[in-house]
Amino acid sequence: MSGIRIRRNFDLPREIPEALSLVPFNVIGLRAIQTIQDKTKSGVDFQNHPFQPYSDFYKEIREQKGLRTDRVDLIVTNNMLSGMTANSDESGVVIGFLDGEQSNKAFSHVTGKGSLPNRDFFFIDDDDVDEILEIAMNFVDKAL
Repeated sequence: MSGIRIRRNFDLPREIPEALSLVPFNVIGLRAIQTIQDKTKSGVDFQNHPFQPYSDFYKEIREQKGLRTDRVDLIVTNNMLSGMTANSDESGVVIGFLDGEQSNKAFSHVTGKGSLPNRDFFFIDDDDVDEILEIAMNFVDKAL
């Protein structure tokens, strides 16, 4: 899988990491993917800043294809966003892409490679992490 492993050290009470071991990390990963997809489709980056607008040239191309131009959503075929996967192990989750072409597209958007402007969609912010951890802890509470 082509992807990025992002690890974070959380300053959590001692009992929480043990409780999180009851949560399948793929549940956390799938929620992270959903968060990334939802923000991207609504036209904002991981910090909730609007993406830079499409160039006039690219806007014309999108109009000819019947695609929206009023909001940058990084969707033409939806292969990139729908191609995200979550792989987990005992230490966490990796969000990435099975398809190298989609991984390269994502990298180009995030880094502003070539003629693309930088559009940081492939991350989650601290508030999103807190929300995902809350969902995970609710999962634990229900399991106990």
